[in-house]
Amino acid sequence: MHVPPALPFIALFCSWALTAQQPPATDATHFPPAGAWEHRAPEAVGMDPTKLAAAIAFAQSNPTEWPADFSTQEQQFGALLGPIPKTRAATNGVIVRHGYVVGEFGDTAAVDPTYSVAKSLLATVAGVAVRERAIVDLDEPVERRVHDGGYDSAHNAAVTWRHHLQQESEWDGEMWGKRSDFVGAQAFGQGERKPRALEAPGSRYEYNDVRINRFALSLLRVLGKPVPEVFRDEVMTKIGASSTWRWIPYDNAFVEEGGVRMPSVSGGTRWGGGVWIATTDLARLGTLWLRDGRWGEQQLLPREYVVTALQRSVHGPDYGLLWWLNTAGKNWPGLPRNAFGARGAGSNTVFVSPDHDLVIVWRWHGTKNNADAKFFAKVIDAITAPMTPPLQAPVVLLRTTTGTTLEGQLAPATLTFESGGVNRQVAVREVLSLHSASPESPQELERITSGLATLGGADRKAAEAAAEELADIGLPVLTPLLRSFVDTDAHEPDLRYRLFARIVPGHADVADRTLDMLRLESGEVLRGRWASVDLHVAAVGGAPVTIPAAAVRRLAVRRARVERVFELHALHDCTYVNFLDTGVAVTPSTRLRADAAGFARLSFDEDGWASDPDGIKEALPGKRKLQEGFRWGAVLGRVGTGGERWFAGAHVDRADLARGRLYFVVNDNEHWQNNIGSYRVRCAATDAYDLGESR
Repeated sequence: MHVPPALPFIALFCSWALTAQQPPATDATHFPPAGAWEHRAPEAVGMDPTKLAAAIAFAQSNPTEWPADFSTQEQQFGALLGPIPKTRAATNGVIVRHGYVVGEFGDTAAVDPTYSVAKSLLATVAGVAVRERAIVDLDEPVERRVHDGGYDSAHNAAVTWRHHLQQESEWDGEMWGKRSDFVGAQAFGQGERKPRALEAPGSRYEYNDVRINRFALSLLRVLGKPVPEVFRDEVMTKIGASSTWRWIPYDNAFVEEGGVRMPSVSGGTRWGGGVWIATTDLARLGTLWLRDGRWGEQQLLPREYVVTALQRSVHGPDYGLLWWLNTAGKNWPGLPRNAFGARGAGSNTVFVSPDHDLVIVWRWHGTKNNADAKFFAKVIDAITAPMTPPLQAPVVLLRTTTGTTLEGQLAPATLTFESGGVNRQVAVREVLSLHSASPESPQELERITSGLATLGGADRKAAEAAAEELADIGLPVLTPLLRSFVDTDAHEPDLRYRLFARIVPGHADVADRTLDMLRLESGEVLRGRWASVDLHVAAVGGAPVTIPAAAVRRLAVRRARVERVFELHALHDCTYVNFLDTGVAVTPSTRLRADAAGFARLSFDEDGWASDPDGIKEALPGKRKLQEGFRWGAVLGRVGTGGERWFAGAHVDRADLARGRLYFVVNDNEHWQNNIGSYRVRCAATDAYDLGESR
């Protein structure tokens, strides 16, 4: 039977025109590249240069009163546990609007301690832990994952990750020679506190560096790496920060983890050490949080986590997850209520105003009469064009009714979708995929007819290729597919029966097969009709073209991360039956991580043949021949039906993938009917597309 040739792939930059009066956007959110930060004149970002200069002059005239040689450190905070520099820079700062530096004063490259700003950096590392599922639930007690004795008591066993992040843990114990009660002038200096009774975790806010240091150690435990390494690899390198920063541990703050001696860092410089960093690097971190944890096309921190981190805690003084907030208008009087920031002694401040697309870092500044709030207000007063810039256009994967596949940028837009008699405006960024049910084109009709015939043939590889093509065509396949079903009482799974679920999830099926389908990141699936508009496309180096709405078959929006949890059944999802389609389309920039657990028994009556996801390792009578060189029972993967199979096993972490749909399978030989068992697979793919459910 005829198998369609590979379809052309064209990389394009697309703009979605919602109406004829709304031209495609040409600007995008700026993310500074590594090693450089573009400066713009104030006028270029909608600011008055005279007022901005006056604001900077105000900041320069309000330096800190702290001694430059840190000579009062122990008097203020108690006995040191780590190093302190001999001197520091004078007051300095940087002002960033729309991602460009518009103002700078002092030595912004000086690498100085940032004190408790480090707590907000710990919150950033915690966001990475949430992304990597090292922390699955902020309300889970820490003792369920950390077993180093720190949470063994009944009191400490109730401490959750959220309690630590909101400084409401009431954790009781000692860290690196400092007790959590802060009692004693020698240990705590002027910061000592009077003895008091402990309260239940989650019932009282207390700013407490001992408990923060316990939290930092717990992050090390669940991540299996020193916090500075994670911060470097998963945050600082990716946002283009310099290599001059350091996160210095106390002299005695080392632990064993996985048989390796590792440093455990602090959330401040109260007792020395901590984060020593340049002002410009702090501005990059502020920009990362301003952008909801996104840097370019990479979602470094889950957006949901960022939103949670900036919600006010019950007992704190306008405090989120180790970030200072302004919801009551008291931390920065007169400034927007959605502003937030990181604060450290000295004083050191990172201020973020989403309303103004603004990040300000001010180091070693005075505190009298709300000097910081006054400086930030003067900067905001210099803004003459208070609009935020257009968001960076999302990247989409588009399939046309002629079978052409395009990938490129789609300008910010709101899609109109009518469902149940109600018109809904949906931001394109909230869309996983849009599937058009418009009548099939002549090319699609030919491929549907030949593809359905191929599904029932003996050529397994041709059938798999046809099934993938039909799944990509989508909704127009459903009616002819249903008409092709024949009850044969066959025992071997038929690709046609699983194809239906690959095209439309059962909970979204409707009798009217002319309705389009819209899948949203919230998990909602809508059936109805989208207000189709033409797509204006500008190929790189080419002239703009227009793709008619009627030619759009499917549109998927690239996600920073797509996650899947599914089961691979040894009876069904094996090499001589079919591969499981994850519903995920990967790209050359994708990084795939997957873990599998379970068993596959390749003979019903031989328990000794049960395997783990890495496959049967020993030679077995009658089972010596390996399928394509892989062990029996091993979890394999591939991209596209014609892609090379590769070993996944119990764990895979790779970034050298081709472009196409991602599949997994249990390796087997021709005697597939002897299989039983299944593997539970968790996988996450970055820079990928969510096309549908795993089938």
